[in-house]
Amino acid sequence: MHSEFTRALCPGSLLAKILLFLMFFAVSIVFASELQVDENKWFFIPVTLPEGKEGGGDFYSFKASFDTKNVEHRTKNGGIEIKFSVTGTYKVTIDIYHITKSSCAGASAKKIKSINYTVNIKDK
Repeated sequence: MHSEFTRALCPGSLLAKILLFLMFFAVSIVFASELQVDENKWFFIPVTLPEGKEGGGDFYSFKASFDTKNVEHRTKNGGIEIKFSVTGTYKVTIDIYHITKSSCAGASAKKIKSINYTVNIKDK
């Protein structure tokens, strides 16, 4: 069995190609967090939230934070639209929260993930 696994990972094998593709895809996602956008132009960042449990009392939400006040934003279905009014380089952080609510009107929120973006705003 060990030799079968070793043979499957040999260069040129299908499994080796799949693993190489997945590693490339993962690295490209990390570097895709830097965005180039024109000044005063709306752009969209998708935010994928897990599904809450059926029956309610368990859901997910997100919050965006910015390192400047020269920004407008609005939540859209599946993400957030953002517009910066001044050129420069800015940081955008999207925090994803798991929110649970008991039947006694209590609620708790736990941050489960943070996604960081660097946004370069240039003149039109």
